[in-house]
Parts: sequence; C-alpha cells; structure tokens
Amino acid sequence: TTAAATEAKYSSASTKDSPTPTPTTTPGDSAETQQPAIYGVLKYAMRLLGNCCYKQKANQDRVRDLNGLSVVMSCCTIDDNNPFIREWAIFALHNLLEGNAENQAIVSGMQKQPTSVINDKELRDLGFAVDIDSESGKMTARRVP
Repeated sequence: TTAAATEAKYSSASTKDSPTPTPTTTPGDSAETQQPAIYGVLKYAMRLLGNCCYKQKANQDRVRDLNGLSVVMSCCTIDDNNPFIREWAIFALHNLLEGNAENQAIVSGMQKQPTSVINDKELRDLGFAVDIDSESGKMTARRVP
C-alpha cells in the first residue's frame, strides 16, 4: 500500500470508531514504518535533547540537575513501539557527556539495579515470588504457598 492509501484509510475513520491514535508521518516515512503518534513522542524528545545539549554545558548541567541522565539511560534499550529510541538516547547521552566531567562522573557511578519484576502477578499465580536484594540488585525466586 502507498502512504496516500494509508492516509486516506485513517482520515476517513472517525475518532470515536477508532480506539488507536491516528498515525502520523514524517518526511521519509513509508506506510510500513508508520506508528501512532504517541509512540514517537519520546523518540523526538531524545532527539531534541541530544541536539540541545551538543557542546552546550549549561544545557548539559540543567539536564543533570533535573535528574535527566538516568531517564536518558533508561531509554537506551530496544523498544518495538519506538523504533530508533535507543539510537537517539545514545546520541543524547553522548552529547550530555561530551566535555562535562560532572555528568561523566555521575554516569560512571551508576549501577543497573532492578527495582521490580514485570510479570509479578503472573509469577504469583504460578506459585513463585521474586525477591530483589537492595544491596547487590540480585534476584532470587522462591515458592510461595
């Protein structure tokens, strides 16, 4: 299908009939890569943040002061709903760290520690619980009655 056919399909549907947001396109998007608009917001925020922090120490410091470094780092994962979010987050992180020793020190001191289990309810239904050690971040599974 063409982008025009896809656009016609979504523009003819009323918003009350469609539970999903209307897809948007950006230059260069094909019909196969279109996503509902909400999925691209974080990607574009990372893109904007990365560009705003390029060799701008005041912006780099402001992001650090707002605890934004950990937010950017949390976006450095693959997300099927946000294609290229990881790449834009890495780009933003690069620009946040370039020439900023304070930001580099904070990131080098961070450790990845799980804080919860995604499918905790499903595990409990199967008779298991997962405990996370706050010191080491290690996870252990145990049977529950």
